[in-house]
Amino acid sequence: MQSMLSILLLLLANTTAGEGFVVITIDHPEDANIIIYSDGHAVYNNASILNSPTWDEYPRAADASFVIDQLSNATAMAELLPQRGPRPFPTNRVAMLGHSVGGASAIVAASRDPRIRGAINWDGSIFGSPPLSGLSQPVLFMSHKNTTDPTWLAAWRQLKGAKLVVHVANTTHETFTDVATLFQAAGQSTAPFADLLGTIAPAEMMRILTAYTTAWMNRAFTGKEGGALLQGQEPSNFPEVSIMMKDNF
Repeated sequence: MQSMLSILLLLLANTTAGEGFVVITIDHPEDANIIIYSDGHAVYNNASILNSPTWDEYPRAADASFVIDQLSNATAMAELLPQRGPRPFPTNRVAMLGHSVGGASAIVAASRDPRIRGAINWDGSIFGSPPLSGLSQPVLFMSHKNTTDPTWLAAWRQLKGAKLVVHVANTTHETFTDVATLFQAAGQSTAPFADLLGTIAPAEMMRILTAYTTAWMNRAFTGKEGGALLQGQEPSNFPEVSIMMKDNF
């Protein structure tokens, strides 16, 4: 799971983990404010990455593949988690999701690493592109807009697996983070910030993201057709969510 500020996705990460998944968040060198390595050296934010036409999607994708490599490396896992011992994590059921450029990076990463069996993009325009040969893994897009992002339309034909675009009403780009929930936890009303955070209740947004993320990842791992939720057959459960586009399932 990744975004420009992964600290603002920790509650969502914990909620997803509560559904039975192992969740790893990634802070990327030069993207996060500061990264301190085990040998003590630090890498600081480099705002110039925003000048790249693809921002930092490709380095993020490479970082994700590196993390998967390390998960399957018994020696690395023994050093990182000594209480676990020299046992690698299984990497045959890996999916990647992210918010904003993190969501776009999930698609780019899946196009470059077949070990990533599914991708979820929370409201991120795609500044890179899948290969011309196409991307076979299933891809879920979740949008705050009621019109489809032009970059998603441009990539649509290259997505050969199951693909789905849903719109979540009464949200903004920032609603797909923990910000509104943190405001609420601090006893602050989000109403004055509706233009920034939307008007959907934070708990309901959490419920929506958890339900759709869980359903999509389970579909990616089992290869089975999407259930009633992904088919749009449960409108009363999530009235804010509507299907905009779908194909291949």
